[in-house]
Amino acid sequence: PDLKQLSEYRELFLGGGSLALAITKKYPKLKILVNDYFEPLYNFWKVLQSRGDELQEEVFKLKRNCGVKPIKTKDTYKDQRWNKTTNLFNKCKKIIIEDKGNSFERAVAFYIINRVSFSGLTATSSVSKSCTDSHFTLHSIFRLSAYKELIKNWQITNKSYEELLTDSKKIFIYLDPPYEFEKKKYVAKWSLQVYGKSGSASKSFNHRLFCENVKNIKNNIEIIFAHKSVKWKNNARDNAGVTVSIIGLKKTSNIKKRLFVDGYERVCNNINPYLIISET
Repeated sequence: PDLKQLSEYRELFLGGGSLALAITKKYPKLKILVNDYFEPLYNFWKVLQSRGDELQEEVFKLKRNCGVKPIKTKDTYKDQRWNKTTNLFNKCKKIIIEDKGNSFERAVAFYIINRVSFSGLTATSSVSKSCTDSHFTLHSIFRLSAYKELIKNWQITNKSYEELLTDSKKIFIYLDPPYEFEKKKYVAKWSLQVYGKSGSASKSFNHRLFCENVKNIKNNIEIIFAHKSVKWKNNARDNAGVTVSIIGLKKTSNIKKRLFVDGYERVCNNINPYLIISET
């Protein structure tokens, strides 16, 4: 959508921040508020905003010590680079899990384990050989100072998402909540404590409550079509799979809606937030 007429872009589950960064580039004068309840991630963005140049320099030193994959010559030190990176990953993971070090040290640790872990799952994941060379690169490291400049005017918060929901038609809210895992083996102890009400983390993110909270926001947007479930897999350990829903939104109208389930299309008057045909 065109955000030129709005006063604010608000992203309540920041994560990697790719959309917020893109919005900032496209609308440099738009107020940006970003939020994440996961404190180590919030801390990383705050440190990047205030000390991005130092962060880049420190991460570069650590990467140089681990070794850089050569471009044109034989990769003679691959095993040595892998072992050093694994040791660095385990050290950084301990800093995050045990909440050790100051905010800067924790930001460095978070960035490193995010870049070299499977799917960027940080404290819940393990080190990835492929990510060591494809994501933990000099190119990615040397973008940190540029990101510092880009996000200098962001308002970055560490709140439960409910506190930032609003009915204002002048604020565009983007919501990308955490995945809902069907099998508990995919959810480590740490990730069970990531989200919750302010003051005390709940055992898991409540997707049903999230749906109710979003449904109660007053707006003139409706679901025009939805593919209820599409299976998607990544390279995470144990081959964790994700069920994705594809949803189309538009301003409220009398146009017929279309719901796709298991390859079949159903035409209806309304699709509710649970992706079920309903009267209202």
